[in-house]
Amino acid sequence: MDEIIEEYRGWLKVQGKSVATIQTYVQNLKKFFKFIMDHSQVQVSFPLQRVYVIRYKEWLLQQKKQYSTINIQLLSILSFNSFCIHNGYMKEWVVYRKQDCLKDLREKQVNVLTEEEITRILFYMKSDNRFRLRNECIVLVLLYTGVRVTECINIKLDHINWVYGELTVVGKGKRIRSIPLRTDVLEILKDYVRKDRIDHPHASSPYLFLSQRSPQLSRDAVCEILKGLGRKVNVHLYPHLFRHTFCTRLLKKGADIELVSKLAGHSSVQTTIHYYISYSDDDKRNALNLL
Repeated sequence: MDEIIEEYRGWLKVQGKSVATIQTYVQNLKKFFKFIMDHSQVQVSFPLQRVYVIRYKEWLLQQKKQYSTINIQLLSILSFNSFCIHNGYMKEWVVYRKQDCLKDLREKQVNVLTEEEITRILFYMKSDNRFRLRNECIVLVLLYTGVRVTECINIKLDHINWVYGELTVVGKGKRIRSIPLRTDVLEILKDYVRKDRIDHPHASSPYLFLSQRSPQLSRDAVCEILKGLGRKVNVHLYPHLFRHTFCTRLLKKGADIELVSKLAGHSSVQTTIHYYISYSDDDKRNALNLL
């Protein structure tokens, strides 16, 4: 088993995982195997079996481990499961992120926009000719990149690769990340730069979003824009709601949690787990309706 774990460590490096992530996953995997060896009444066989995962999860709960800790343990096993299938050591999945990861009922569930609300917002922006192109760009950037409001107002023209459709974001701690832009978002940003922005009094500003009196839009101005839009569509809108929506939609559509963490600019994947491995009341109702 030690040889396979070392092979797994190398596989994680090839996948581009950080040193910290690799160390965490490998340590968690060793804890999992130690538990199996210590608690099994019979000789443990390889490949893994789902019963081992269930027993381990139950034991972690009995130890009163934090839900975020249990989730990262399970995600480590899931990663190893992926490695085993990729390399032919196994043929089936024994751990599932949505099914096995836990929601801490003590944590406040993040608010997100529903798909119906998103449709309503997008329709209003297109149907009302009085809604400014700049403001539409701001909403689309927040919705489809998940940037923080401060990151949004600090976007400069040269932060956008207009050819490849990629946005460079300077986040917390001056950490830099790249976020691909949807084709429709890129095109409307081009329209804004070519039309509204080119004749602006502060057109020479390096910043993408300008105000009437300043070469850079303020975060308060963004909040007011969203508040005004919210009144029109009957939804309470604020910048971080779009960030929560961005991350939650990606996870619900099956995106890898580490990828979502990188796109969101979280300092650790555990931050993503803490806030976004959860199920809404609507999720629960929809599940019960399947019975």
